[in-house]
Amino acid sequence: MNIQTSEEINVAILAGGLGTRLKLKLRRKPKVLAKIGEYPFLEYLLSQLNRANFKKVVLCTGYLGDQIKKRFGESYKGLKILYSQEQKLLGTAGAIRNALPLFNSDAILLMNGDSYCSIDFKKFIEFHFIKKSNVSMAITFVSNVSQHGQLRISKDASIISFQEKIKKNRKGLVNAGIYLINKSFIEEIPENRNISIEKEVFPNWIGRGFYGYETTDKFIDIGTPESYTQAAKFFKRFIILDRDGTIIEEKDHLVNINDVKLIPNAANSIKKLKKEGFGIIVLTNQSVVGRGHISNSDLELIHKKMLKLLLQKGAKLDSIYVCPHIPKDNCLCRKPKIGLVENALKDHNFDPKLAFVVGDNKSDIELGKNIGAITILVRTGYGKKVEKEVSPDFVINDMKNLLPLIKRVISLSQVIFIFYIPFDCFSYSFF
Repeated sequence: MNIQTSEEINVAILAGGLGTRLKLKLRRKPKVLAKIGEYPFLEYLLSQLNRANFKKVVLCTGYLGDQIKKRFGESYKGLKILYSQEQKLLGTAGAIRNALPLFNSDAILLMNGDSYCSIDFKKFIEFHFIKKSNVSMAITFVSNVSQHGQLRISKDASIISFQEKIKKNRKGLVNAGIYLINKSFIEEIPENRNISIEKEVFPNWIGRGFYGYETTDKFIDIGTPESYTQAAKFFKRFIILDRDGTIIEEKDHLVNINDVKLIPNAANSIKKLKKEGFGIIVLTNQSVVGRGHISNSDLELIHKKMLKLLLQKGAKLDSIYVCPHIPKDNCLCRKPKIGLVENALKDHNFDPKLAFVVGDNKSDIELGKNIGAITILVRTGYGKKVEKEVSPDFVINDMKNLLPLIKRVISLSQVIFIFYIPFDCFSYSFF
């Protein structure tokens, strides 16, 4: 069988859970509509699938399923949404069997509706087809298996055993709630019966081409009140900053470490943003490397100097991502292309549409628009020169204005003005 792409593979999400342990927090809502920050949990899953370019999702609904259909309708961005509503409790296996007539792909991506793993779907799909697997399960290493149950795999990645939840706290491999299952195996599940895929089906598939795909990507299960509370931090919002002209002074082709100087208010702004719980990453085009003006090790020293200056003022960054190429290389990572963002998503779990992109150049604003983020032009660096050439959502004089603006945008439920208004022009009435 040829390796299929995400566009060719149907997705099913188990969205019929009763959410018994979250009863007090849900208040007569299905578990997948549990609010994390400003969005229902299911929206994070759908956003993740949309970014990975899947096209069709079947929601296996049950308890209060009408609420889910009312909330999401028949589509989400590039995803077509179908519904398989169970009329009686069918369990996790029964629910996927009930949805079988809605699938038209040879392999089905099945996801638990109450867990999230920032997996690389492309690699997971390739693993499934290269292994000639019938069933592939994403598995991850956790420090405490007591809430999940543990599993074991052989050297060739075959799953060899499952163990139910144990009371002891210990490290181990657990099910990450994402599976690729050949359609013929779903057809084996008896119809119209309440069956658990974890307890009754998976054990019977051991030895039949059942493999575990290990991932180190971030994972969370919101099934308990404790983990549900932790989810807000897991899905924290990110600020994407440019480097030159935003954090440090703009220098034409910066190559000298002695020229690294912080822009006033930049460090203090980053410090305050971190204190508020935002993740902060830097994306920077550095063609000085591609042109041979400096080496990668020289660039690393420049970044160490910048980080040291920030740290002296109590400011920290989460990560720095660099495109070293020159424009004619036509790479996928040079801003405004989104390759650096895709790299960041592998390390940090965040939704780009919830991010703020801040920079002084046209490429920064275009990058933000390419990922659906809120865009903010800062007038330091080249900001004043390019201000009339771009249409950011907001304009600020310098980083001092950034946190007040972001707080206000969030408080307004992330309303993005469709017309261009410089931030300082309405600051008197807006605050």
